[in-house]
Amino acid sequence: MEITPTRPRPLLPPAQQQARENDPSPEREALARAREAERRIAETQREEEVRLSHLRDTYDQQIAKENERGDHAVQTEKNNGYETLKNLQRAQQAELAKAKREGEAELARVQNHYKTSIERAEHRGQQQLDHTQRQTAQEYDYEKRAADFAMADIRKQNEQLHNQAKDLTDTKAQEIHETSQAERDRLETNALETTERSRQNFAREFQEQSEEQNQVLDDLRSRAGGKIKEIRQDTAAKLAAYSSRQKDPFYRMIELGATLEDEGDHYVLTATIPEHEQKHVNVSIKGDHIVLSGYRRNEEKLELSPGRTKGTATYQSFHESFPLEVPVEAKQLSRAFDGDELVARVPKKSHAAYKQHQAKKPERARVESPSFPENLPLAKQNERDPDEEPRSSKKTIGSRTLG
Repeated sequence: MEITPTRPRPLLPPAQQQARENDPSPEREALARAREAERRIAETQREEEVRLSHLRDTYDQQIAKENERGDHAVQTEKNNGYETLKNLQRAQQAELAKAKREGEAELARVQNHYKTSIERAEHRGQQQLDHTQRQTAQEYDYEKRAADFAMADIRKQNEQLHNQAKDLTDTKAQEIHETSQAERDRLETNALETTERSRQNFAREFQEQSEEQNQVLDDLRSRAGGKIKEIRQDTAAKLAAYSSRQKDPFYRMIELGATLEDEGDHYVLTATIPEHEQKHVNVSIKGDHIVLSGYRRNEEKLELSPGRTKGTATYQSFHESFPLEVPVEAKQLSRAFDGDELVARVPKKSHAAYKQHQAKKPERARVESPSFPENLPLAKQNERDPDEEPRSSKKTIGSRTLG
């Protein structure tokens, strides 16, 4: 039980304290009793604190003893458990050894039993096999003799049938030979007659066709001679016009210095393209050709005087193509610029793809149409006045202007 100490009264000033002590009044006595009571209370508090401290020490000692006793009991129980476990393990090992010995003895007994049974079964099987072999040999001998007798009868019957068929075949063959000889003689006679008539008809038709062909050729020669003369005159006029155009820069051929090289598994196309023209250049695969194409445009405007201007706008396209001997992977075409040099690469197709491509090519027709000169005139062409000056027909292929 905890005792709350009382607060001491505040001390009075010494003069008042002395006056109060010298005052024999009841207040002094009460004050003396109060002080005595405070002293007793303080002594009681000190005794209680000493007793509480003693009780606390005693309680701590008892707790320590109880903890020590509990640890000792736990250790004792552990030792007992270990000993019990060891006893159980020894008993289990003894039981296992006993069971193992009994199992080995039982296994040996069973092995002996099965070994004896197997030896007996093998002996009985060998006896049955010998009996079966003897019986099979007897049946085989019997069947063999029966088959020999049957085979002899069949051979005799086959020999008789063979002789009969041979006689019948000889008779039929003689008849067929005589009939075939007569038919062959008749066919040879008819073939000789037909061949002679065909030869005569062929000679007659060949003569007629030769005469018609000679007339057609004479007509073609006369018409071709006149047409060639016209073409020569027209070509001379065009060449004269073309030679005068060579001095004009607009008609000059664009040279890109393009080359195509075969580097084993791919083709490489190189060309010289100025940097200001590179964005207008394209490389593509068309059929079995690689094509380099592009265009250039130029516009100029000059102010000569106030209100007077002069302008020029030119547009020119060009292209150049190279044949590819081997099929290529068109989708894998790549190009790059190294300064003014264009480098385009395209890989070839694999060997299997090339074989498949070759297999898909149509076979060449066995019968070809007759070839005639390309400059022969067609039938009923537009005729013109011989005195009229030939008109030039311009056809532009890429940057090449043809007359």
